[in-house]
Amino acid sequence: GQKINNNFELLNSFGHIGVTNANPVDIIVNTPVLVDTWNFNLFKQGYYDLHVAIEWSLNATNQDAVLRFDVNRVTGIEINQEPKDTNNKIFFSTFALQDLQQGANVIEFYARKENDNANTLTIYSTRFTARYVNILS
Repeated sequence: GQKINNNFELLNSFGHIGVTNANPVDIIVNTPVLVDTWNFNLFKQGYYDLHVAIEWSLNATNQDAVLRFDVNRVTGIEINQEPKDTNNKIFFSTFALQDLQQGANVIEFYARKENDNANTLTIYSTRFTARYVNILS
């Protein structure tokens, strides 16, 4: 098995489940809505492989869902996705290498619609996981 070097090695992979299918969030506006917040403490500063999984649907194919992830109050890149089928949930996933700080960190997930109209963007579930990455160079 893996050798445990110190206390941090026990905690080098961690995660968060926010919005669940039992409590979805409906969004009808073109302004960013804070959907989920993940506060966590790290024993070690460095690079982390951050995996984000968002399950969502939008009952229109003529506009995008706009998803954004902020790290430590720094505005992240917005990602536009257009649904091709209004009947199916879309499972969105991304990997990012973030330089997280020792101590308190916060990741905030914002979502909005591309247009203001009668259609609804629904976020069904959110999951964040992170794993420490040793950079060898």
